[in-house]
Amino acid sequence: MIQQELKQVGAKKNTRKLVIKCLISGLLLMYLLYRADLSAIWDALKTASPWWVLIAFCLHPIGFWLTAVRWQMLLAARGAHLSTWYLLRSVLIGIFFNNFLPSTVGGDVYRAYDTSTQVGSKTESMTVVVVERLTGIFALGLFALFALLFGFSHFGNIPIIWLTLAGLLVIFVLFLLAMNHRVAKTVKSIFEHPELVKLPFLAKVQQKLKQIYDALCVYKRNRRVMVIAFILALFLQINVILHYYLIAYALALSVPVMYFFLIIPVVTVVLMVPVFINGIGGREAAFILLLGAFSVTSSQAIAFSWIAFGMILIQGIAGGIVYALRKD
Repeated sequence: MIQQELKQVGAKKNTRKLVIKCLISGLLLMYLLYRADLSAIWDALKTASPWWVLIAFCLHPIGFWLTAVRWQMLLAARGAHLSTWYLLRSVLIGIFFNNFLPSTVGGDVYRAYDTSTQVGSKTESMTVVVVERLTGIFALGLFALFALLFGFSHFGNIPIIWLTLAGLLVIFVLFLLAMNHRVAKTVKSIFEHPELVKLPFLAKVQQKLKQIYDALCVYKRNRRVMVIAFILALFLQINVILHYYLIAYALALSVPVMYFFLIIPVVTVVLMVPVFINGIGGREAAFILLLGAFSVTSSQAIAFSWIAFGMILIQGIAGGIVYALRKD
């Protein structure tokens, strides 16, 4: 009875969060469209070069392959050996869950579930996915830092740039602390406090934390795997940045490719903030702010954002088809 009540409370909270996200995304998007010229957005979309848009879209399969190979290496370090083809399909299905089921099952959660049997537990498989994600985030952070050094005159007075770099630094420090033996020992001593031992649910929390720590220690010992994974992440993020630059080129936006090494990491971090539904509203606002430094109009920035988002939706549909047809 109590479990059913807890599930009902959880469902109500999830519904409330989804409604709030929809409101934030909807209101922000309406405000941006009100400030922009709708006819200019349509004109920008019509004049975009279809060939360059197609070339940009064709870079996605390369990104999927790099993601699958990097994930495959990290799983192999944990003793889970899966084919690239299997992981490619899992990545694509994950995109479907990210786009069309945002309130229930995220893409990363699906990917973790899809490999949990081979890894040993859902907690450990989720840790592998998180490590795979973090290598990409750190690669973006490195690009952003170097790009800022060269583009300070354009972006130095934009607070969101500094907040992004600060956020990435915090994530990096927390990642290092999570693998630190002394930190783990301190956390363990806290859980073994006489007053806390009496709380039964903390035993499960301690077990989960131990699984996470053990999984991270595997990568601490396998530095070669982490170095290769990071190199693959660098290539993946270069591919992503080139993809966005080609969309800008298709729209004839006068933004040098170098500055996308800062713009895309910032937008990526903005979309990680869980206040938007599929990034709608936040994506457009970020591109308007950052591309505006190069005299790109709000209408052009929104057109740029919609083309990129349209490609993501197409991938999500493809992932849904793969999910429906998948038998293994």
